[in-house]
Amino acid sequence: MLKRIRLAPLLMAISLAAAACTTTPPSPTGPPGPTRAPSSIEPAATATQSVSSPATPSVRPPATPTTQASAATRVFPSSILGMPVISVAQMHVLASSGKLDGRVAAVGGYWALSAYPCPPVPHEAVLAGACYGGHFADSAATITPQTGPGDDAPIFVPETGSARLLWDYGPDHPMPVILVVHSGDSRAWQCRPEQRSQCSTNLVIDRLAWADGAAVDLTSPNSELTFDRLRMTPEQAAAAAVKPGEELLTAYPLFAIDMNNVDPRLLDVGAKPPYAGAVSNPVWYVRVATGTPDADGVLGSTARVVDDASGEVLAEMPLTVAADYRPARLVFESGEGSRSDFGANFYPRGEVNSVGTPIFADYVGLSSTPVALAAGQYVLRGFVGNQNGGGDIGDLTCDLPITVAAGANVAYAATFTKTSCSWAPAVATF
Repeated sequence: MLKRIRLAPLLMAISLAAAACTTTPPSPTGPPGPTRAPSSIEPAATATQSVSSPATPSVRPPATPTTQASAATRVFPSSILGMPVISVAQMHVLASSGKLDGRVAAVGGYWALSAYPCPPVPHEAVLAGACYGGHFADSAATITPQTGPGDDAPIFVPETGSARLLWDYGPDHPMPVILVVHSGDSRAWQCRPEQRSQCSTNLVIDRLAWADGAAVDLTSPNSELTFDRLRMTPEQAAAAAVKPGEELLTAYPLFAIDMNNVDPRLLDVGAKPPYAGAVSNPVWYVRVATGTPDADGVLGSTARVVDDASGEVLAEMPLTVAADYRPARLVFESGEGSRSDFGANFYPRGEVNSVGTPIFADYVGLSSTPVALAAGQYVLRGFVGNQNGGGDIGDLTCDLPITVAAGANVAYAATFTKTSCSWAPAVATF
């Protein structure tokens, strides 16, 4: 039985909450659609549900943004979520010295987001931060409508808690906020080898914790999984995963096959489909702050994966990436001359299978996300997917056994003709 703890009031309609707790499995669907890091000009659109840390009651910030003048005089609280609040300047000092690698800190500063027209980025890694429009500074006065693209602001990612509020504030009214952040993320291995050091240094936003004078309820981040496809609510996922004395940072539902976009170290956890015809097991990725702050005000952090069907914790590991973690970077390319007339509802897909179980899937071609794949033996599967969730069209599939080495940067191209599909080694375009 799931542990139950008292959390913040839910914001979703009762009907959605009831659907989330159904005991019948969701209807079988086809391969999941493509997933990617949030674009700097495309806010999340999925409805969210509110969930607060068991130890820290919180309230919504005012719905109407304050003016820049009043925001500039806002006094930050001295602590939040069990952490002292440090400055943006301190954050950069700690990050540059590696003290935020896999560890979290609460940082108070002024936030704004600018939207810039961006060309598509081939094989965009989650942490590359291409054309990112975030700004985060100790003074609101340093953020102006003429401020260029952000290059040192923390990046919000698929699992960032309460990220939707960060879209509300542009450079004409920077907002005082407290962000929980970390660096040294495992997704740095999705970046090209020459980018990897910078990607590892890039700061990631775990959670928006406070905005313009009030603590912020933790809302479940944007996910392609709507609550009618889940058995657990965010409260139940938190109750299953958060231990006494820990602070909840995020609770994010996803198909296990999409774990590459969140924490590739956990790619195979819960990936086996729960019943015939299912795409992949729905799971919850839960991140918590642990221990007591060190002299710099920094806390440890742990990631856990919770099975949506049972509430069982399937795996946990420190957010800090192990020194011997050296996955390969694998990219799906499209073969030269490959068929492109799939029709409006169909597109080429690739899967990575481990011991017969799909652990990763994405487009084939420039829009695919690199996968950070542990060294070992796998089978690539190519097929033609239906974006409406109706499975593949069944006439073009192909498998290729592969072996990847630690730290390798490899690509395979899938070529589809009218009657066949094949894989071949390729040179990664990016």
